This record gives sequence, C-alpha cells and structure tokens, in this order.
Amino acid sequence: MTKKMTLLWFLSMVLSAALGAALSSERLAWAQAAPGVKIGIVNVDKVAQDSKVGKAKFSTLEAEFKPKGEELKRELDEINRLKKEFTDKASVWSEDTKKQKANDLELKMRSFERKRQDYEDQARKREQEALAPLEKGLSDVIEKMATEQNFSLILDLRGMLIFYNPKLEITDEVTRYFDAQP
Repeated sequence: MTKKMTLLWFLSMVLSAALGAALSSERLAWAQAAPGVKIGIVNVDKVAQDSKVGKAKFSTLEAEFKPKGEELKRELDEINRLKKEFTDKASVWSEDTKKQKANDLELKMRSFERKRQDYEDQARKREQEALAPLEKGLSDVIEKMATEQNFSLILDLRGMLIFYNPKLEITDEVTRYFDAQP
C-alpha cells in the first residue's frame, strides 16, 4: 500500500469512527428520552359511535334513511318473488311469456340497483356532512387531552396521526443523515 492510500484509509477510518460516535451518542440520547415518550392509540370510529353526540347523530341519520331503506327492502322482496316465480313456472310458459317475464325482471333489477346505489351515495354523503362537526370537535378534544396528559403521539387505530409533540419531529435530522450518504 502506498503512503497516500494508507493515509486515505486512515482518514476514512477516523471519519467513520467519529461519525459512528456521533450517531451512537444521538441514539443514546434518543434511548434516554424514549421512556418519557407517551403514545396513545384511539379508535375514532368507536368514539364517534359510542359517544352521546355520535349516538344522537347516528340516530338522526337512521331515522332519516329508514323509510327509503324499507322501500328498497320491499322492492328486493318483490324481485326475489318474481325470480322464484320465473324458475318455478318457466317450464310451462310460452317462449313469448318467458321473454316478457325475463325482460320485466331485468328492468326491475336494473331499476332497483340504480335506486340502491343512489340511496347508498346519499346516505354516505349525509353521514359525512353530519359527522364532520363531530370529527372536528373530537380532534380538538384529543389534542387538548394529549396536551393535558403529556402524550407525545396519538394515532388513530386506522394508522392516521392525530396529534404529535413537535419535539418528536426528526425530519431535519433524517434529511441531514440522508444528505451525508455517499
């Protein structure tokens, strides 16, 4: 090995050792801070369903959409009755009658599917509208509770970050490490 290569090798070892020491001291600092980290997980959907406000909202929505749901149930029952009639009596019907009954059944099924889809779309939209204020209020309550009870991080059960202590933010540090990579 030439003197120049030996010197470069020695310098790279010294720099690697220095970087390793710096990283391990920061890891040690993180490990020492970790016991003070308080993390919470909350099922926001369950809170919305079980809370007094949530129960009232869901009850109102149910009352609003129950009549249409019952109407759809009656239509589905009629379609099922017509299907059974078709399978039971098709063997004795003429070809023209079979075609007419099959066509009528298909039209009823398409109409039902459109109504069902419209019903589900309307119900979903109304639910979002009705629950938006509840979700905002819940978010505010969670943030207040997190601050009062010294939580560092609160996650929704679905994996969404609801609250975090800015002291946990390591984005700049990760950026520096990433930029330092060869």
